[in-house]
Amino acid sequence: MIIAVIGDSSCSPEEAKLAETVGELLAQRGVTIICGGLTGVMEAVCRGAKSKGGLTVGILPGQDSSMANPWVDIPVVTGIGEARNVAVVKSAQAVIAIGGSYGTLSEIAYALKSRIPVIGLNTWSLSRNGQEDDSIIRVQSATEAVDKAISLALTQAIVDGIRSKLGAGVNIEIKKTKQYWSIYANGEKLIWLFPGRALVTVGKPITSAKDNETSEKITSVKSEMQIPMALGKIVKIYREKKLS
Repeated sequence: MIIAVIGDSSCSPEEAKLAETVGELLAQRGVTIICGGLTGVMEAVCRGAKSKGGLTVGILPGQDSSMANPWVDIPVVTGIGEARNVAVVKSAQAVIAIGGSYGTLSEIAYALKSRIPVIGLNTWSLSRNGQEDDSIIRVQSATEAVDKAISLALTQAIVDGIRSKLGAGVNIEIKKTKQYWSIYANGEKLIWLFPGRALVTVGKPITSAKDNETSEKITSVKSEMQIPMALGKIVKIYREKKLS
């Protein structure tokens, strides 16, 4: 799993501490960290990750790998300046934004446009036509940010896997709430996905004795290695429902 951590190259001590803790927590859970590879938040998250044996990737704006901070394992030289912001976020399955200036704002926009979830720690707020836009998932701690990023990355990976397993002939639709994702196949509800604390619960829609729609737990996914097993169960549900 790859998660991007974005933020300013000149950050406050508080933001640096948050970033370092985020790096430590991601590394402890086996996540590869991708960032802009420079100083500030980028350096702090890499430092935290390396303190726990994690792997770090830095997408550099210039043409010299020596620009990378000392805790970048894999420096990627682009020579394209701030256009490298697109590569940072689109290489990830989720994004954690910590503080940040206009460069960070551009990365947030690129991620949201690509439907990559963005978790915000003391970062930008968005509004549209005078109304608050809650596309950035706001959290209050490093632990909450990491839990949310992992669970949403796993959730999206399951959806991508469903599309791949069922093939182009099956129309997959997603309806999201803050609590769960409803996955439809050819217009009929197939499963629910419940993102939790660094895990995803897969639920099968069933009808209760009182004729209410409820969910029967099928499995929980805590890592990418468990996704194939979950997909096998979801494909079985699809075949049982005969939604083709």
